[in-house]
Amino acid sequence: MAHDASISDGALSFNIMIHMLNILLTPSNFILWRRQLQGQALYGHIDGFTPTFPAMLTSADGSPSSIVNPAFTSWKQQDQQLVSLLPASLKEETLAEVLHCETSQQIWTTLESLFGGDSKIREIAIRDQLLHLKKDSSSV
Repeated sequence: MAHDASISDGALSFNIMIHMLNILLTPSNFILWRRQLQGQALYGHIDGFTPTFPAMLTSADGSPSSIVNPAFTSWKQQDQQLVSLLPASLKEETLAEVLHCETSQQIWTTLESLFGGDSKIREIAIRDQLLHLKKDSSSV
């Protein structure tokens, strides 16, 4: 398995988690969070691109075995770290909306619907940028 600088044997780096928690996940920075997750090679869990693996390995003849699949264990560990990270980054009113979610993909999908999807998120981000735009040291 290839290793990423932020991922070691399926575990998120503690420093990465602390860095991401410094900025609460809100509608206005949803795109930033998505890019952070992409940059840390974690977005595959969120968009479903990183495949889940069978929990148990199969034997050479194709029959089920009692051996736990290490790829599943690694995937599950990363996903559960995201399941811990994402809610910890939310305000209380948003947190209540994702408590029922069991995977990071379910959490992210819920947040996308709450925050209005890509076009709404982009609109909020642009509006926020416009509010903070300055010309010659005065607000526009």
